[in-house]
Amino acid sequence: MSPIEEKYTASFRERLQFIVKKVAYPLIFFLVSGLGYLAIRNGWDYGMILFSSTILCVAYFIVLEQIIPFRRDWKQTPREWRRDGMYFGLIMLYGGLGEAAVRAIAVDLSPDTNSWPLWFNVLVAILAGSFVGYWQHRLEHRVDILWPVHGIHHVPDKVNITNNSVVHFIELICGTILTQLVLLTIGISDEGLLISGLFTIMQGYFIHTNSDIRIGRWNHVLASCELHRFHHSNYVPEAGNFGSEIVLWDKLFGSYIYRPDQKQLEVGVAKPHTFPSPFNIIKGWWHPFRYWFRRVGRQPPYFYTERSKIPVRDRLEHATPSDSQ
Repeated sequence: MSPIEEKYTASFRERLQFIVKKVAYPLIFFLVSGLGYLAIRNGWDYGMILFSSTILCVAYFIVLEQIIPFRRDWKQTPREWRRDGMYFGLIMLYGGLGEAAVRAIAVDLSPDTNSWPLWFNVLVAILAGSFVGYWQHRLEHRVDILWPVHGIHHVPDKVNITNNSVVHFIELICGTILTQLVLLTIGISDEGLLISGLFTIMQGYFIHTNSDIRIGRWNHVLASCELHRFHHSNYVPEAGNFGSEIVLWDKLFGSYIYRPDQKQLEVGVAKPHTFPSPFNIIKGWWHPFRYWFRRVGRQPPYFYTERSKIPVRDRLEHATPSDSQ
C-alpha cells in the first residue's frame, strides 16, 4: 500500500470512528425502545423481552469495545472473560430470584394499567427508581457494613462491559427487591415497568462500557460511560456520579463530576488488599460475612485511603465535585 493509500485509509477510519462515537448511543436507544414498543403492541412476554434486551446490550457494547475502545489496556484478558462470564450467569439467577421475591411479596400491587398515560408512568418510574438507586448506591460507599458488599464490584482495576457483572448477590437481590417494591407501591403499570426496566438495563451496561462513546451535553441529563469511569476512580474525591440512569440526583446532592478531557484514571479500590481477589468468586461471596462477624476493631480499615489518614467519608464531604463541572 502506497503512503497516499495508507493516509487515505487512516483518514477514512478516523472519520468512521468519529461517526460511530456519536451515533452509538442513539442507535442502542432506538433499538431498545423499539423492542419495548413491539412488546407492548404484540403482547409479547415482558420477562423474555427484558432478558433479550440484556443480551442485546451486552453484545452491542462488546462489539463497540472492539471498534472504538476508550482504553486498550482495559480490554479483557481470557481469564477475565471466564470470570465475567461466570458472574453474568449468576446475576441472571440472582435477578430472577429478586423478581420472584418481589412478585411473591407484592403480587397484587401492580395494576395492569392505570389512569396515567404511558409516558407519565415511565417518567415517574425512572425518577423514583433512580432516586432509590442513587441513595442505595451512595450509602453503599459511605456505610461501613454496606461497603464490603458493594466493594466487590469496585475491586477490578478496569471498567468494561463484562465486569459490570462482578456484583455480590446480596446487593443485586436486595436492590431489585427495594426498587421494584417502591415502583409497585406507587402503582406503576406493567407497561411502565417494562419501558423503565428496559431503560435501566440499557443504562446499566452503557455506563460501564469501555467504548469511547460521546454524548456531549447529554452528560448533564443522562448517566454515561464518560461519567461513570470517575465513579470507579480509586481517588475518592473524584469518585462521585452515583446515578446509573440520570444525573439529576447527583447534581442535586453535590456528587456530580464531569471532566471530558481527563482520560488517565486509576480505577479500583483505595485499599485492594482488604478485599479478596476478584477472580475468587467464593471468597467474594463470603467476604461481607467475614467483615460482619469479626469483633469490633478487627475489621479491615476500608474507610482510610492509601493517600491520607482522613476517613473516606470525610474526604467525600470536603470534596467539591462541582468545581470540576
